[in-house]
Amino acid sequence: MTGSHTLAWADITDNKQYISNGNANDENRVSLFLTDCPNQRRLKIMGSARTVERDEPDFSEEIIDGECDAPAERAWLVDVAALDLKCPKYITPRFTEADIAPAVDKLIKRIHYLEAQIELAAYSEPR
Repeated sequence: MTGSHTLAWADITDNKQYISNGNANDENRVSLFLTDCPNQRRLKIMGSARTVERDEPDFSEEIIDGECDAPAERAWLVDVAALDLKCPKYITPRFTEADIAPAVDKLIKRIHYLEAQIELAAYSEPR
C-alpha cells in the first residue's frame, strides 16, 4: 500500500471531514504545512493524495493508532513529490503548555488567594 515516499494516516469515523475526501477525489494535488512553533520549524510537503476505503484490499491496519477507540473509515495516502524545510525567520515562536505552566500556576494561586479574601471580607462585614 505504501512506498518509501508515501505518507499514510487513518481517517477516523465521525470526524465529519467529508469535504476533504470529496476534494481529493476531484483534485488530488496537496500541500501539507507541518509547523513546530516552539522550535520554529516548518516542513512543507507537496504531493498527490488518494483515499483507500476500509473495505478495499489496499487498506492496511498498520496505519491505525492502537490507542484510538474509534474505527477508521478509510486511509489517506499522500505520494510525496517534494518537500522543503522552511527558514525559521518568519515563524513566530509559540509556547508549550510546559513552558507557561509556572506562570499560570502562579496566577491560579493568586486568584484563589483573592477569592478567599473576598469571602472573608463578606463574612466579616457588619450586617
